[in-house]
Amino acid sequence: MKQTTLYFGTQKPDGTHINVFEFQVFLNKNVTPRFSGFTIVEGIGSWKEVQEHSYIVIILHEGVKVTDKIIDLIRKEYKELFNQESVLRVDSIPEKVSF
Repeated sequence: MKQTTLYFGTQKPDGTHINVFEFQVFLNKNVTPRFSGFTIVEGIGSWKEVQEHSYIVIILHEGVKVTDKIIDLIRKEYKELFNQESVLRVDSIPEKVSF
């Protein structure tokens, strides 16, 4: 299995923040239908000297090319929807998992 961790910052360019409801709607529409399971962790991050609340989404998957494309599409959708510069992606392989 492969682990992909996505870091979603919540500060918008106008200084407002993506609220919990907005992020939940994004998850329900863009992430949940594409993956049978994932974990969300809340954190504080820093991007270009600006500290902001962030959501960390951890996904375990098979690491096939179509999944990589879906993950990159999720990143693109978030950036476009909330006018974000970046969504950090970190991949770790191989991961030994059991359910």
